[in-house]
Amino acid sequence: MPSRKKIKAGTFVPRKSAIHKLDARAKILFFLLFVIVIFAVTNWIALAACAALLIALILAAKINVFSLVRSVLPLLIGFLIVAYLNVFFIQTGEPVFEWNFIHIYSDGISRSNLYAVRLVLTLVAGAFLLACTSQMQFTEGLGKLLAPLQKLGVPVQELSFVLALALRFVPVLSAEVQQVMVAQRLRGAHFTRGNLRSRSQAIVSLVMPVTVGAIRKAEALSFALLSKNFVAGAPRTEWDYEGYLARQKNL
Repeated sequence: MPSRKKIKAGTFVPRKSAIHKLDARAKILFFLLFVIVIFAVTNWIALAACAALLIALILAAKINVFSLVRSVLPLLIGFLIVAYLNVFFIQTGEPVFEWNFIHIYSDGISRSNLYAVRLVLTLVAGAFLLACTSQMQFTEGLGKLLAPLQKLGVPVQELSFVLALALRFVPVLSAEVQQVMVAQRLRGAHFTRGNLRSRSQAIVSLVMPVTVGAIRKAEALSFALLSKNFVAGAPRTEWDYEGYLARQKNL
């Protein structure tokens, strides 16, 4: 039975499953195909089938579905807000609500629901991809998939490295947000109580400290890379079985 241990957003969850053992390139390609399919279909039956497939894969990977969804809940709320903004811009169908300059129509609600489900499935699928693929495997797999672009002069290694750093920053930024929220609560801020204006002000108060903290961590990372003599564009080597045998032979 999948463990209910808390999962951090964007982190690898080690499990002994067939999905974890799959090649990272296969998982990345499946994720891209899955996203294309959910944005191509326009009916609820097809979306329900996609959701059922995703849940089945998560369970097959021995990962708790609720823990995975809970890990991306803050991002999920933001995605849903963006999706439901469409109700104010789609002006077709039957009028549902009218007040002053606000007009909401049936097509706007139905399309917003469709966009919301698509975004939720995309976000959960992305979290699942990162949960069943280690950061090293993900970076190497993405680099191999993009390798043909090197002939066009695209710096594939640098792109893979930057993406790997971005993925590693996801749990770091999540922890930074939690720390700032605790500090703001100690100062009397309320994120779940009060009217909409007071809660909005409390959320806005997180932006500056989180941004400053992220910049400080990025600066510390740059110093760490410089201390290890990191050179952008330098050829990278990989430690493989043949290299291990050669080293043992020389010893």
